[in-house]
Amino acid sequence: MTDYCILLTDFGNKDNFTGVMKGVISKICPGTRFIDLCNEIPQGDIYKAYFQLVSAYKYMPAAVYLIVVDPGVGSNRNALIAKYGDSFFVAPDNGVLTHFIKNKADVYKIKPHDFMPENISTTFHGRDIFAPTAGALLKGINLELLSEPFSAGQNPILLELREPVVLNNKIIASIQYIDNFGNLFTNIPGLMLEHKKLITVSISLNGKVLSNINSFYSEIETGFPGALIGSSGYVEIFVRNGNAKNYFNAETGNELIIEFR
Repeated sequence: MTDYCILLTDFGNKDNFTGVMKGVISKICPGTRFIDLCNEIPQGDIYKAYFQLVSAYKYMPAAVYLIVVDPGVGSNRNALIAKYGDSFFVAPDNGVLTHFIKNKADVYKIKPHDFMPENISTTFHGRDIFAPTAGALLKGINLELLSEPFSAGQNPILLELREPVVLNNKIIASIQYIDNFGNLFTNIPGLMLEHKKLITVSISLNGKVLSNINSFYSEIETGFPGALIGSSGYVEIFVRNGNAKNYFNAETGNELIIEFR
């Protein structure tokens, strides 16, 4: 069993929430090694948590993931354990695990167990439900003692994710994520453009147009926009030494069109 716990939260770094969860886990399973994938997800933004998780997963060791981006905290939404490959994911049932569920992860509902406190806060399930469950998994406690299968007819929640649409010589797509530099991550996998690299393209976004797919940021002049296949594997729009979000007045969900000539 792994001794890594990977955290993904919207708690930020100004309060003690993340540290408290690490403390709960360490009391259950001393020696746990923690990786903070990101604790700066915008509050309650499940889609951004989803993107951060999916784009990082293949670079991570086998681990127990503790994911607490939970706008439904205190409600009757389910709490989940998902087993995918050599890793476990402990998270609220709000769609953040969509990628893994669609790829045939084994998914269970967390049930009350001995590692949870007697009194569970309605405002901090990360401390009282998710962290104790992650700690128990790291300790090697059997899944059957921590969870139960979904009942017949019940299913975990899946996010509605927009897919790029190909129409003749166009791809109609959208912005799925904006990073701290203002770079715009589209939902177009780079593989869709591999055979089109030598074809002239135009990319239209919010009334502005740029041409061609670049290979790296400094291939264009400072202050000008460009597009490339980024490290995430998706087509990314950028402004060299600038901020594409501001340049294009862009937000997640904005539509863009790539046209090939």
